[in-house]
Amino acid sequence: PHAAARRPLAALLAASAGDARGVPYRSGGGAGGGSAGKVRPVSAARSASPAFLSPARDAAPAAPPTGNPAARVVLLPPPPRPLAVVGSINADLVARVARLPAPGETVTSPALATLPGGKGCNQAAAAGLLGWPTAMVGQVGGDGYGDMMLQALVGAGVDVACVRRAPSGVPTGTAIVLVDARGENCIVVCGGANTAPWPEEDADADAVIASAGLLLLQREVSDAVNTRAAAAAVAARVPVLLDAGGVDAPPPDALLSLVHTLSPNETELARLVGGGGGLREDDDAAVAAAASSLLARGPSRILVKRGARGAMLVTANAPPLLAPAFRVPRVVDTTGAGDCFTGAFAVAALRGLPAAAA
Repeated sequence: PHAAARRPLAALLAASAGDARGVPYRSGGGAGGGSAGKVRPVSAARSASPAFLSPARDAAPAAPPTGNPAARVVLLPPPPRPLAVVGSINADLVARVARLPAPGETVTSPALATLPGGKGCNQAAAAGLLGWPTAMVGQVGGDGYGDMMLQALVGAGVDVACVRRAPSGVPTGTAIVLVDARGENCIVVCGGANTAPWPEEDADADAVIASAGLLLLQREVSDAVNTRAAAAAVAARVPVLLDAGGVDAPPPDALLSLVHTLSPNETELARLVGGGGGLREDDDAAVAAAASSLLARGPSRILVKRGARGAMLVTANAPPLLAPAFRVPRVVDTTGAGDCFTGAFAVAALRGLPAAAA
């Protein structure tokens, strides 16, 4: 019943984008005037990039329709199908300290920073900042943090029409983060509106998912919410990418059976396959074998985030694809790096890039 979740991503993107002939647009006037129309080719992946929507520069005029020589038919590509993100929205309260406190100890911090966060919010913001149409589905509280998060998402270019306010008294999700002088941290996450009950039915959210080119999920909201969203996507032939981060427990099989691409980091991968001791970061074969073992549970692709070693994409019928990380002179802070990568990968897939380029 969920065969669409196992089809190649490029095929799903092509099937989900509508009529490959484009949308006819007729221009021109009477016998004495009218501008000559241009025909633009439609991208193979059916997900037009912003550049593809630029004015035509390189196509020939279409043949004039019978009976009106001045008229021209222009084939306009369909607009790019958006990325839909269902997930968490947190306000991060970050305090820098000289050292992390011992049990029962009080330490001081020179300042407290309040920053937008949450895996869903991070990934949506990354996609929005890359210029791709992105819609967020989530919940915030009726508090000031909720207002701040909505403003931050809008500022990143994200559509927040489907971000709901949780019932009265439920706060926006928060994360309390202590960071010491070495960059080590300890974090306490308060789920708030993210883990409060969501509407059993949300026609607007279902419509956003059905109109998307790709659905992006994480695990900082309930598995029930994710499973409902993934089922709506598969019913509309929209591929699902699940970031495995958020909770320690493995995702239920009912959710994995709906997922096209599963993306854990190496710690999450070890947990998913029962390797409590973790995986050796320098053992590509072991990482590939662990990822391959997850293919039998439903996903067609496993995208492993490997930190400084880059990423690995594992499928059933091809050798693992290794992508090195970009080298930078100095790493300042890796917080949210995996979320930025996942959001950028989703945008690359929607733009029709091949796996290696994505």
